[in-house]
Amino acid sequence: MPFFLFDEMFECLNVVSFHVYSLSNWELFKACMAREILLMKRNSFVYIFKTLQVLITTSRSYTTVRLKCF
Repeated sequence: MPFFLFDEMFECLNVVSFHVYSLSNWELFKACMAREILLMKRNSFVYIFKTLQVLITTSRSYTTVRLKCF
């Protein structure tokens, strides 16, 4: 197997394609956000349930702590 140095591999510009298959940072961000929104829509029941669960738990613990302090 031949051994190539890093510089020798990238001397030929046809070896690596940067513009044909690559996305801009903004396009990559939009694609990732679209995927996250799709997953959040799919699991919206779980998100709503867990949020309500945390709110109820915090309100219960806050009122018990407040009543014990005074």
